[in-house]
Amino acid sequence: MPNNNLTITPEPSRIIGKVIIIGSVILIAVVVALTAIFFWRRYTKVASIDSQIINEQQLLKAEKVWKDNLNQLASVDKDFDNLTDVEEKQSGTDPTSPDTDKDGLLDGDEVQIHKTDPLKADTDGDGIVDGRELRDGTDPLKK
Repeated sequence: MPNNNLTITPEPSRIIGKVIIIGSVILIAVVVALTAIFFWRRYTKVASIDSQIINEQQLLKAEKVWKDNLNQLASVDKDFDNLTDVEEKQSGTDPTSPDTDKDGLLDGDEVQIHKTDPLKADTDGDGIVDGRELRDGTDPLKK
């Protein structure tokens, strides 16, 4: 009669081989997962920095456009008298009239060249308007 109680025990080298294979698979899976996490975090950090740089560049570009527009606005001379509208406001002259005091001289020429008063037709008060004095060769600043 055959013995049916026979148990087969695997060889120890086979068990060790299986443990090494399973352990290697687990180790590879952990390394792959950690590598993926590392690169994902690095990529999202770079993307965030890129986004911040782009937003900062857009802001700088918008600021430059705003400053350029402001400079253009400041340099507007609607009446073509060689004074910008901002300078006209500062000096009290009319930004819509090239000769506020109607003395025959442009407001800008009075301020920048002749040093006469663009708000008074006769700066020195001698009864002769500034433009006439300059044409006649007299000094509009002296009586």
